[in-house]
Amino acid sequence: MNKKILIFLIFFSLILMGNSTDYLQNGIGQYRDENYEEALELFKKAELQDPKSSVLAFYMGLSYKQIGELEKAKAYFEKSLTLVPPTYDSFMELIEILYAMNNFDEAMVWIKKAELLNVQPSKIAFLKGLVFAKKNNRLQSIEAFKKAKALDSKISQAADLQIALNYAALRKFKEAKASLDRVIETDPETEIATFAEGYKKAVESGADMFKEWRFTIGISARYDDNVVLSPSESDSMLAATDETDGAMMNTFSINYNPIINDEHWLFTANYSIFNLYYFEIDEYNAIVNSLTFNPGYRLSKQTALTMPTNLTYSLLDKDGYMSTLSLKPTISWMFYENNVGQVYTEYEKRNLMGEIYDADEDRDADVYLAGLGYYFTFSGGKGVFNAKGELSYDETEGQNWKNRGYKLGLGLYTPIISKLSLMASGELFYQRYNSVHTAFGVKRTDTTLNGVVNLAYQMLKPLYLNVTYAHTTANSNIFVYDYKRNMYSGGIEYRF
Repeated sequence: MNKKILIFLIFFSLILMGNSTDYLQNGIGQYRDENYEEALELFKKAELQDPKSSVLAFYMGLSYKQIGELEKAKAYFEKSLTLVPPTYDSFMELIEILYAMNNFDEAMVWIKKAELLNVQPSKIAFLKGLVFAKKNNRLQSIEAFKKAKALDSKISQAADLQIALNYAALRKFKEAKASLDRVIETDPETEIATFAEGYKKAVESGADMFKEWRFTIGISARYDDNVVLSPSESDSMLAATDETDGAMMNTFSINYNPIINDEHWLFTANYSIFNLYYFEIDEYNAIVNSLTFNPGYRLSKQTALTMPTNLTYSLLDKDGYMSTLSLKPTISWMFYENNVGQVYTEYEKRNLMGEIYDADEDRDADVYLAGLGYYFTFSGGKGVFNAKGELSYDETEGQNWKNRGYKLGLGLYTPIISKLSLMASGELFYQRYNSVHTAFGVKRTDTTLNGVVNLAYQMLKPLYLNVTYAHTTANSNIFVYDYKRNMYSGGIEYRF
């Protein structure tokens, strides 16, 4: 009797195994015919009879991947790697799923396991490069792609393209161009080579745009209809009899934008000098020197913290006039494609030189500011619109100049036609002063409107023609601070 029962059980098990094998094989056939839903139904029946088949788990993962159910696909690929014997083909599929789901840290865990087992080393190295690139670890990404193409020459073209993309992100344009040339030389007829040809132009443009050192020299003429800020009231005893004059302006600037191997750190620096020479009212001739350092750290792919630090020293009629030192911690983040927000604070130490005849008129100050900014790019990044709002407090030594300020600003830079661009900006600044003015007996309030329009035309690649109009209207309840000013200028600028 026992022998009969044992024979029956063995026979029944063989029938079940046969059915399971049939379900699996038929499911694989449906999968290869791209009938993924039908394949899944067969695989589910096979799973009921043989839940510990790693091959079955692998094909169920593939089927769920094809119908877009990535979480279920992920679970089955993981299962196929934990069963005995594991199906190693699941490594590639699982890592690709995790990459698509932006689970980069988890993808790296499985990449390391595949590397230990030496599973498909060239393909795993390629996926590792993709994951590192997404994590913004550009140098590690480049090394992974170099390893991938060294292991398998068949993927060298795709690897070289990825290497070029990483070099471009690091602003190593010479290396990026060399990698793109290799892509094209490998097989010029492929779609990858066609893309590389187009991208190469963008790299060459970027190489010009992101030079490590950039110099600008400019010379222009200006007509100023109110050099001395004469009050608007023409009958004022303080109104100047000859406030208009022409001037020559010279500018020179150096921009330093180094390539930093650690892509998390940011740094730029700038020095500029501006000379203004009036033809007749020479006591208003000015020289302004400005030095700016802007270190920063990229907190994430979308967010960065920067600390612009500026030192400015100005001379008026060859004598020291004013110096300022400012610090401006700023957080910038991209919250949607082409949209960038900013939050910043600023501290400025201002020192005016020369004799002070009235302590209440001392404008030496600690200036505190907080602001919000917004930037929107368009026309493929060639155009920018920005808006800002600021609150400020001038803690001056003299009580006549202590004030709170509220500023709104708008700006636009846009290409108009080939080689011609427009820049326009406007600011509305309201200031409310703290104390009753010691000379005029009222609390001063000012509302100042500034506007600038500039047209720039690229005559030659490094040579630009600039035409600018600037207007200021200052309305104040104290007439000596109430004025209007118009400035017209035109000149050339050489950038190299």
